[in-house]
Amino acid sequence: MVRVGSLIIYGPPKIGKTEWCAGIPNATFIATEDGTRFIPGVNVVRVETWENLITEVERLVADSKNDSIIIDTFDQAYLFCVDFICKKYKIEHLNDLKFGKGSGLVSNEVIR
Repeated sequence: MVRVGSLIIYGPPKIGKTEWCAGIPNATFIATEDGTRFIPGVNVVRVETWENLITEVERLVADSKNDSIIIDTFDQAYLFCVDFICKKYKIEHLNDLKFGKGSGLVSNEVIR
């Protein structure tokens, strides 16, 4: 059986969010930052772009050994997405697209 759900853990830096998630059995971290390198014994895939993140999520979803996928941190993943949209539309800033279109494109991409 496949269960799909989302959980957002939010808090100030260095409060233990990553360490808490490290206790989730059969979880894989998609690391956008270096926080997981300080926690031994976790399965980690490092990414540096939105395209890498999407590829790894798709690969991990297809791999039945992963019960949970943890994106750490999502704020950095969001910035990867902004960069992806800016490059795709050949703009320097999301506001370069009129009427909030840039922000809408990022929102749609993140939801996808």
